[in-house]
Amino acid sequence: MTRCIVCGHKHFYPVFNPGPQPLAALNLPNTQEEAKDALRFPMKFVACAFCGHVFNTDFDYTIVPYGKDSNRMYNSGCVWCNHLQYVIDKLLKYRSRWESGIAIDIGCGDGQFFSRLKSQMPQATYIGYEPGVEAERIRDFTVIRDYFIPERDLKRFRPSLLVCRHVLEHLEQPRDFVAEIAYWSSMYDLKPLVLFEVPCIDKAMRLGRMSDFLYEHVSNFTARSFGYLFETAGFTSLDTEVCYDDEVLVGLFECNTVQLNVIRDIAKLFRQQAKNSLKMVSQQLACMPAPIYFWGGTGKSAAFLNTFGVDSDRFPYVVDSDPSKVGRFVPGTSQKIRSVDWLLEHEPGIIVITTPWRARDIFKEIQQRGVRYKQVVVLWKGMLQQYDNV
Repeated sequence: MTRCIVCGHKHFYPVFNPGPQPLAALNLPNTQEEAKDALRFPMKFVACAFCGHVFNTDFDYTIVPYGKDSNRMYNSGCVWCNHLQYVIDKLLKYRSRWESGIAIDIGCGDGQFFSRLKSQMPQATYIGYEPGVEAERIRDFTVIRDYFIPERDLKRFRPSLLVCRHVLEHLEQPRDFVAEIAYWSSMYDLKPLVLFEVPCIDKAMRLGRMSDFLYEHVSNFTARSFGYLFETAGFTSLDTEVCYDDEVLVGLFECNTVQLNVIRDIAKLFRQQAKNSLKMVSQQLACMPAPIYFWGGTGKSAAFLNTFGVDSDRFPYVVDSDPSKVGRFVPGTSQKIRSVDWLLEHEPGIIVITTPWRARDIFKEIQQRGVRYKQVVVLWKGMLQQYDNV
């Protein structure tokens, strides 16, 4: 099932289906014959009904020959150069966060942006990632002829600034890539300033411009989908703006490491609590005198019995409030499920309530039905404790 590559929803509105088209940005044939015989690729653009992201549902990254030719975008127009300076000025406002550290340009192309930035802020260390042939022309900063892999490269360089311009629209799974940066920044205790820039499709949609749709651009970001992407992928927006005559989206972000670390710490704490609880409850059950009656035989009760290894040989007695379950067997641990009436006819023992969230209801039923017991216990804070909450 096709889902939105930004927000994950499955409902779309059809936008544009021009049929198979040749590559427009990554291929410039040398002969007329080559041009006529250019490979064509399927284009079926839809708009997500929820975040508004416009993308090609028929895109396949593996069939695009990115390594064979350069991106043929013309980058020397005076208005475009003014735009580059405008973006650089945004970064310079935050210079204290990265001027003495490492700056990385993901997909740096021919290096024009970092060359300009370096000339105005030479203190930083500049590194570009670019697998394409256009990187061969770069001479004034280090270029790594490879794709940027967050898990590997954030650890290797611990950058203070990440720049990624006109790359995200080419990625088959942009949300995964952005989230990887946030996740590994959190894992490595990094908080880099992050700048992303992409074409904005909003104006083209309003004006009905069909020529803006390229096979190489699987994604066409709207202002809404651009913001949604980073908001849900672990980032906090510092400055997001539509620039260059409303044709380009530029966003400055920082990783929301506080939120990510809270989730990480909750998971870590639960793992440790679960480990301790498994050991503690197993010890408690082994020391409890018989008879022991486990109240609850399906759902979360069955999960309790299986998690703590409550097998039918050592612990044969399971009762349940629901008459429809009586006479059936607990999945996994295989005890026969007994009725409350059955329990009334047997000697008092320890009753283990297996569903803490239902403990009040079960305890009231025990009292209302006149069930005799030596003790009622429930799992609380990692161990079985006496229940006395009415």
